[in-house]
Amino acid sequence: MSVDSITEPAFMNALLSLTEEQDFRQITVSMLTRKVGMHRQSFYYHFQDKYELLAYTYQQISFHFLDSDQVTFTNWRVQVEKMLDSINKHQRFYLNTAASDQNTLLLTFSHVVKARLTDMLEEIDPEQHLSPHDRAFYAEFFGYGCGGVLVDWIVGGFATPPQEIAGKLSRLVTDIKHFSPYL
Repeated sequence: MSVDSITEPAFMNALLSLTEEQDFRQITVSMLTRKVGMHRQSFYYHFQDKYELLAYTYQQISFHFLDSDQVTFTNWRVQVEKMLDSINKHQRFYLNTAASDQNTLLLTFSHVVKARLTDMLEEIDPEQHLSPHDRAFYAEFFGYGCGGVLVDWIVGGFATPPQEIAGKLSRLVTDIKHFSPYL
């Protein structure tokens, strides 16, 4: 087993543990290194700062459900539901991190959605009626929109059931596929 496969999850688990007790903005690299029993150099070998660790953690515990090898048009809703269920399971972590840093959450999630929408737009437009510039714009626009929906859901205290949020995000992809000949 490689050092990376041990060290990165160790820091992720330390972050998850610390955010159960306190707000993300109060957590320092020193606190993380003490929690895992490693030196600061080990942290900085793997992560530029605590925000990169935060983005890594989002990806590892929830956003991986939307990785390219996991998502298709037909299973988009199922994968979004899995992601939202994971977020719901880690509510304290998401609330304590989003309360102090919505930007990392928004950027990390919108980047993941943008990549999937880019893949999907290429799939439904093999003749490339859409220019690469327009395809990139639509993917970025909808990626940020989906990110905003996610951040609002978390900051709003998970008031809406995850299945309803998944339904909205699923309809977006269905509508893109349906209306793509007209884009």
